[in-house]
Amino acid sequence: MNMLWAFVELNWEIDLKKFAIHQGYQTENQLSYFKKCNDHHKAWDSICNIYREAMSLELIWPYVESQPNPTVDGYNLGLKSNRI
Repeated sequence: MNMLWAFVELNWEIDLKKFAIHQGYQTENQLSYFKKCNDHHKAWDSICNIYREAMSLELIWPYVESQPNPTVDGYNLGLKSNRI
């Protein structure tokens, strides 16, 4: 729990506050609740959502845009051959 709280605290002003607002936390009380990681499972789920979004934007989406007929196998082969 301390690791998660420290991560959120360190990254709050950088980008996590914007992400919390994007997730629907609007009021100062709601943002404070998110920042304090009061709900451990919800906080980890939010961090996992950030990771999932980053993976799709950084790795998967460029592959999909560059291929006329993208496939899971083609993506995996591209990763293995370091073309992606």
